[in-house]
Amino acid sequence: MKRIFTIVAVASALTAMTALQASAAKPSPKDYQGPSCSNIVDGDAGYVSSGPSGRPTFSAYLMTDAPSCTSVSYVMYVYSDSSQTSGVPNSIFTDGGTLIYDAQGNVVGEALAGNNTNRLDFTWVYYGPTGSEPTNLAFRAVTIVGGHTSDLAPDDGGTYSIVENASGGFGMH
Repeated sequence: MKRIFTIVAVASALTAMTALQASAAKPSPKDYQGPSCSNIVDGDAGYVSSGPSGRPTFSAYLMTDAPSCTSVSYVMYVYSDSSQTSGVPNSIFTDGGTLIYDAQGNVVGEALAGNNTNRLDFTWVYYGPTGSEPTNLAFRAVTIVGGHTSDLAPDDGGTYSIVENASGGFGMH
């Protein structure tokens, strides 16, 4: 009888351990809706007072889970503040994508089509009067599939904030 009890106890313990291992091996829930090429898994940004053009320049890149798809729009927004409503007057993205404007006619974002690589680069330049350039910017990234948001960076839908002459460490995803 003691031997049967021991066998049952060992079998129960092994079953419990297997169940724990199976639940620990499950991947975390998806933070995006759509194909893996729309999943922003990393990225970073920098903002310098004098970029290659001699003007204040914001540069950012996004990394996707799979090579980017031509059916997905990869969008970078740059705002004057975290309210996500106003672009910076006298600024433009220079990558040849589709420009997005705020209600006042300021460029607030750029949408790039996928290019079958895992990295998409964005460059924003301020060309307004010297001395009136912004000292800090708010930015975020979005992927859009079929007219619907697939992924956000940051995940909570807010914005990242960057000050002039700062770079690195955002880990966009």
